[in-house]
Amino acid sequence: MATDDDRIVDAVESIGVTAVMTSPAHPTGTDRVAEAVGEVEADIVVNIQGDEPLIEPAMITEVVEPLLRDDAVAVTTLMHPITETADALDEDVVKVVTDLVGNVLYFSRSRIPFPKGPVSSQMYKQVGMYAFRRPALEAFVGWEPTPLEMTESVELFRFLEHGWTVRAAKTEHHTVAVDTPEDLERVRAILDVTMEGGRLHA
Repeated sequence: MATDDDRIVDAVESIGVTAVMTSPAHPTGTDRVAEAVGEVEADIVVNIQGDEPLIEPAMITEVVEPLLRDDAVAVTTLMHPITETADALDEDVVKVVTDLVGNVLYFSRSRIPFPKGPVSSQMYKQVGMYAFRRPALEAFVGWEPTPLEMTESVELFRFLEHGWTVRAAKTEHHTVAVDTPEDLERVRAILDVTMEGGRLHA
Protein backbone atom coordinates (compact mmCIF):
# COMPACT_ATOMS: atom_id res chain seq x y z
CA MET A 1 0.00 0.00 0.00
CA ALA A 2 1.50 3.30 -1.13
CA THR A 3 0.27 6.34 0.77
CA ASP A 4 1.23 9.70 2.26
CA ASP A 5 -1.04 9.39 5.30
CA ASP A 6 0.04 7.93 8.65
CA ARG A 7 -3.56 6.90 9.39
CA ILE A 8 -3.61 4.66 6.32
CA VAL A 9 -0.25 3.18 7.28
CA ASP A 10 -1.58 2.32 10.74
CA ALA A 11 -4.78 0.83 9.32
CA VAL A 12 -3.17 -1.45 6.75
CA GLU A 13 -0.28 -2.54 8.93
CA SER A 14 -2.80 -3.59 11.59
CA ILE A 15 -4.03 -6.28 9.16
CA GLY A 16 -0.58 -7.35 8.03
CA VAL A 17 -0.23 -5.28 4.85
CA THR A 18 3.11 -3.64 4.06
CA ALA A 19 2.81 0.12 3.70
CA VAL A 20 5.19 2.49 1.92
CA MET A 21 5.19 6.18 2.80
CA THR A 22 5.53 8.38 -0.27
CA SER A 23 5.66 12.09 -1.05
CA PRO A 24 2.45 14.10 -0.51
CA ALA A 25 3.27 16.09 -3.65
CA HIS A 26 2.33 13.44 -6.23
CA PRO A 27 -0.35 14.66 -8.67
CA THR A 28 -1.68 11.13 -9.35
CA GLY A 29 -1.74 7.65 -7.89
CA THR A 30 0.49 6.41 -10.70
CA ASP A 31 3.20 8.92 -9.74
CA ARG A 32 2.90 7.57 -6.19
CA VAL A 33 3.17 3.96 -7.36
CA ALA A 34 6.29 4.79 -9.35
CA GLU A 35 7.97 6.09 -6.21
CA ALA A 36 6.85 3.09 -4.17
CA VAL A 37 8.32 0.54 -6.62
CA GLY A 38 11.50 2.50 -7.24
CA GLU A 39 13.69 -0.08 -5.53
CA VAL A 40 11.54 -3.10 -6.43
CA GLU A 41 12.64 -5.43 -9.21
CA ALA A 42 9.63 -5.91 -11.48
CA ASP A 43 9.09 -5.90 -15.24
CA ILE A 44 5.34 -5.27 -14.88
CA VAL A 45 3.70 -3.08 -12.24
CA VAL A 46 -0.04 -3.19 -11.46
CA ASN A 47 -1.68 -0.13 -9.90
CA ILE A 48 -4.94 -0.81 -8.07
CA GLN A 49 -6.51 2.50 -7.10
CA GLY A 50 -7.47 2.89 -3.45
CA ASP A 51 -11.05 3.77 -4.39
CA GLU A 52 -11.65 0.29 -5.89
CA PRO A 53 -12.10 -1.95 -2.82
CA LEU A 54 -14.16 -4.58 -4.68
CA ILE A 55 -11.47 -5.60 -7.17
CA GLU A 56 -11.51 -9.36 -7.83
CA PRO A 57 -8.17 -11.22 -8.00
CA ALA A 58 -9.12 -12.41 -11.51
CA MET A 59 -9.12 -8.79 -12.66
CA ILE A 60 -5.40 -8.54 -11.98
CA THR A 61 -4.91 -11.37 -14.46
CA GLU A 62 -7.19 -9.63 -16.96
CA VAL A 63 -5.29 -6.34 -16.85
CA VAL A 64 -1.90 -8.06 -17.18
CA GLU A 65 -2.79 -10.51 -19.96
CA PRO A 66 -2.48 -8.02 -22.87
CA LEU A 67 1.09 -7.27 -21.77
CA LEU A 68 1.92 -10.99 -21.77
CA ARG A 69 0.30 -11.62 -25.17
CA ASP A 70 1.63 -8.61 -27.08
CA ASP A 71 5.11 -7.13 -26.65
CA ALA A 72 3.92 -3.91 -28.31
CA VAL A 73 1.49 -3.19 -25.46
CA ALA A 74 3.06 -1.18 -22.62
CA VAL A 75 0.05 0.22 -20.72
CA THR A 76 -3.31 -1.40 -19.94
CA THR A 77 -6.50 -0.72 -18.05
CA LEU A 78 -9.87 -2.45 -17.67
CA MET A 79 -13.33 -1.46 -18.84
CA HIS A 80 -16.77 -2.76 -17.85
CA PRO A 81 -20.09 -2.37 -19.71
CA ILE A 82 -22.32 0.42 -18.40
CA THR A 83 -25.90 -0.77 -17.98
CA GLU A 84 -27.36 1.91 -15.71
CA THR A 85 -28.36 5.34 -17.00
CA ALA A 86 -27.18 6.88 -13.72
CA ASP A 87 -23.64 5.61 -14.37
CA ALA A 88 -23.72 6.97 -17.93
CA LEU A 89 -24.60 10.43 -16.61
CA ASP A 90 -22.37 10.38 -13.52
CA GLU A 91 -19.26 12.55 -13.87
CA ASP A 92 -17.49 10.43 -11.26
CA VAL A 93 -17.73 7.46 -13.64
CA VAL A 94 -14.97 7.70 -16.25
CA LYS A 95 -16.16 6.50 -19.65
CA VAL A 96 -13.82 5.04 -22.26
CA VAL A 97 -14.06 4.44 -25.99
CA THR A 98 -11.64 2.25 -27.93
CA ASP A 99 -10.81 1.23 -31.47
CA LEU A 100 -11.69 -2.23 -32.79
CA VAL A 101 -8.74 -3.95 -31.10
CA GLY A 102 -9.20 -2.26 -27.73
CA ASN A 103 -6.78 0.65 -27.95
CA VAL A 104 -8.14 3.67 -26.09
CA LEU A 105 -9.34 6.57 -28.24
CA TYR A 106 -10.62 8.79 -25.43
CA PHE A 107 -11.61 8.92 -21.77
CA SER A 108 -14.32 11.26 -20.51
CA ARG A 109 -16.47 12.04 -17.52
CA SER A 110 -19.17 13.01 -20.02
CA ARG A 111 -21.45 10.54 -21.79
CA ILE A 112 -19.44 8.98 -24.63
CA PRO A 113 -20.12 7.76 -27.20
CA PHE A 114 -23.20 9.97 -27.47
CA PRO A 115 -26.18 8.02 -28.95
CA LYS A 116 -27.25 10.53 -31.62
CA GLY A 117 -27.93 8.08 -34.46
CA PRO A 118 -30.13 4.97 -34.77
CA VAL A 119 -27.27 2.67 -33.76
CA SER A 120 -26.10 2.87 -30.14
CA SER A 121 -22.66 1.53 -29.26
CA GLN A 122 -22.09 -0.14 -25.92
CA MET A 123 -20.87 2.33 -23.33
CA TYR A 124 -18.03 1.30 -21.01
CA LYS A 125 -16.68 2.63 -17.75
CA GLN A 126 -13.00 2.54 -16.91
CA VAL A 127 -12.09 0.46 -13.89
CA GLY A 128 -9.52 2.06 -11.59
CA MET A 129 -6.63 -0.31 -12.14
CA TYR A 130 -3.72 -0.15 -14.57
CA ALA A 131 -0.71 -2.24 -15.56
CA PHE A 132 2.56 -0.91 -16.94
CA ARG A 133 5.79 -2.22 -18.32
CA ARG A 134 8.48 -0.59 -16.21
CA PRO A 135 9.81 1.69 -19.01
CA ALA A 136 6.28 3.06 -19.47
CA LEU A 137 5.99 3.87 -15.77
CA GLU A 138 9.39 5.55 -15.84
CA ALA A 139 8.36 7.60 -18.88
CA PHE A 140 5.12 8.66 -17.17
CA VAL A 141 6.83 10.21 -14.17
CA GLY A 142 9.27 12.02 -16.44
CA TRP A 143 6.45 14.04 -18.01
CA GLU A 144 4.51 16.94 -16.57
CA PRO A 145 0.72 16.49 -16.27
CA THR A 146 -0.85 17.11 -19.69
CA PRO A 147 -3.79 19.33 -20.72
CA LEU A 148 -6.43 16.62 -21.23
CA GLU A 149 -5.20 14.78 -18.14
CA MET A 150 -5.86 17.89 -16.07
CA THR A 151 -9.13 18.73 -17.86
CA GLU A 152 -10.74 15.32 -17.36
CA SER A 153 -8.72 14.36 -14.27
CA VAL A 154 -7.74 11.04 -15.89
CA GLU A 155 -4.05 10.28 -15.54
CA LEU A 156 -3.76 7.83 -18.44
CA PHE A 157 -4.25 10.79 -20.78
CA ARG A 158 -0.61 11.54 -20.05
CA PHE A 159 0.29 8.53 -22.20
CA LEU A 160 -2.22 9.29 -24.95
CA GLU A 161 -1.10 12.90 -25.21
CA HIS A 162 2.49 11.76 -25.68
CA GLY A 163 1.48 9.39 -28.47
CA TRP A 164 1.56 6.13 -26.50
CA THR A 165 -1.04 3.39 -26.88
CA VAL A 166 -3.20 2.36 -23.93
CA ARG A 167 -4.99 -0.99 -24.27
CA ALA A 168 -8.32 -1.45 -22.46
CA ALA A 169 -9.30 -5.05 -21.71
CA LYS A 170 -12.94 -5.92 -21.08
CA THR A 171 -13.97 -7.38 -17.75
CA GLU A 172 -17.32 -8.81 -16.69
CA HIS A 173 -16.50 -8.26 -13.01
CA HIS A 174 -18.54 -5.40 -11.62
CA THR A 175 -16.95 -3.00 -9.15
CA VAL A 176 -18.18 0.05 -7.24
CA ALA A 177 -15.63 2.85 -7.02
CA VAL A 178 -15.77 4.95 -3.88
CA ASP A 179 -15.99 8.56 -5.03
CA THR A 180 -18.71 9.87 -2.68
CA PRO A 181 -20.05 9.15 0.83
CA GLU A 182 -22.99 7.39 -0.85
CA ASP A 183 -20.58 5.09 -2.72
CA LEU A 184 -18.91 4.24 0.58
CA GLU A 185 -22.21 3.17 2.07
CA ARG A 186 -22.98 1.03 -1.00
CA VAL A 187 -19.63 -0.74 -0.68
CA ARG A 188 -20.07 -1.28 3.05
CA ALA A 189 -23.47 -2.88 2.40
CA ILE A 190 -22.00 -5.14 -0.29
CA LEU A 191 -19.15 -6.21 1.97
CA ASP A 192 -21.57 -6.94 4.81
CA VAL A 193 -23.56 -9.25 2.51
CA THR A 194 -20.34 -10.82 1.25
CA MET A 195 -19.11 -11.61 4.75
CA GLU A 196 -22.51 -13.00 5.80
CA GLY A 197 -22.65 -15.22 2.73
CA GLY A 198 -19.16 -16.54 3.21
CA ARG A 199 -18.14 -15.44 -0.26
CA LEU A 200 -15.06 -13.52 -1.33
CA HIS A 201 -16.80 -11.45 -3.99
CA ALA A 202 -19.79 -9.15 -4.23
